[in-house]
Amino acid sequence: MARDLSNIITHFITDLYSYRNDLGVQVKKNKVLNNYTIHFSVYIKPTDGLYATINKGIDKFSLMNQLQNYFNFSKNDCVITYQNVYSETIT
Repeated sequence: MARDLSNIITHFITDLYSYRNDLGVQVKKNKVLNNYTIHFSVYIKPTDGLYATINKGIDKFSLMNQLQNYFNFSKNDCVITYQNVYSETIT
């Protein structure tokens, strides 16, 4: 992993989840650990209930498998996190 693939990974994930308009993606390369941190912001409306909030989550296992197949990553090459964010708190 010599090159920084952050932009390519961002475009891959954006294309993968192109049907979702409630996601924000940030990809950063950690040069010390030599891995990528992929952080999702899942935007939630005030009218979404608990069931909708749970269903808006990201399947990290499926995403990691797709990243492993496409980029030939190992399990230690990516850290995937996501956070639910209410729309009012976005400035």
